[in-house]
Amino acid sequence: MSKASHYLKVYVGTMLMTGIILVVFVYVADPYSLFGSRLASSISSKKFLVSSFERLSKPVIVCRVRPDAVILGTSRAAVGLRPNTLTKYVGSSYNFGLNGAYLLEIDAALRIAVKCGARFVLYGLDFFTFTEHTEKKARQVRVMGSGYTLNKVEILLKNVISISALKDSFRTIWGNLRNDAPSHDESGMLVKYNPDNVPFQAPDAEQRLIFADAYKTFEAMLLFAEEAGVDMKIFISPTYQSHLRTDPVYLDWLNRVTKIAGNHGVTIHNLAGHSEYSGSRSTFHDVSHFKPALGDRIIETLYEAN
Repeated sequence: MSKASHYLKVYVGTMLMTGIILVVFVYVADPYSLFGSRLASSISSKKFLVSSFERLSKPVIVCRVRPDAVILGTSRAAVGLRPNTLTKYVGSSYNFGLNGAYLLEIDAALRIAVKCGARFVLYGLDFFTFTEHTEKKARQVRVMGSGYTLNKVEILLKNVISISALKDSFRTIWGNLRNDAPSHDESGMLVKYNPDNVPFQAPDAEQRLIFADAYKTFEAMLLFAEEAGVDMKIFISPTYQSHLRTDPVYLDWLNRVTKIAGNHGVTIHNLAGHSEYSGSRSTFHDVSHFKPALGDRIIETLYEAN
């Protein structure tokens, strides 16, 4: 009986120790930048998998680094706008753009950023963000930008105590040892964007409907920023000229968001409608994503006028 008890203790102790070692390993590698670990920065500073975990990682990072300014929007903003350029005008900056984001997620990102100290916002507005209601994804952004609730702890544990996290930790360390290019830089900008197989041609005609309460959500964002004393600059993200939209649904959206913003003292700069920003193929990765050089011009245009 005592021998069996001894074996059980050894087994439980071994499993417990193995679990602790694995958790420490994932914490040190920090593949999604959830913990800000600097225990072994030489083999973990570059991140390669944040693209798939932005709604987990970026809210946590924003509240950890507490930037003066954030960039909001979709992958257009994440790929094309350099926080280092924005920093010249408004102080420390972070690119809080979310790949494939819709309006509710951007609204959540805005509120988290302001709660965590941001006082300047540069927002790349997109029509398609108004066409889908994504409450589940927005809730995830809100949870990760909150304090340590049970829900947040559960999400963190799932991304530490798992085979996927272990594999991603090995990938992070191996990538650092090989000096691979990261997916994002430390300022949140997506630097490993792949535009392959995206044609420079006009998209098929679409009549996309705006989701219910989208305009109320947009107005609530502006009211929130106004009441918080946030300096918000909004521009419509430029797309290549073949991608410009002229259908009635888009034009109605443009008129309505411009009017809503005007009611709150905010000008929407329609850069998508200017050939200066949309006419040169060389300034775009593909029809939808502009290069950082054009992004720098956008930032300079919006901030040097002040």
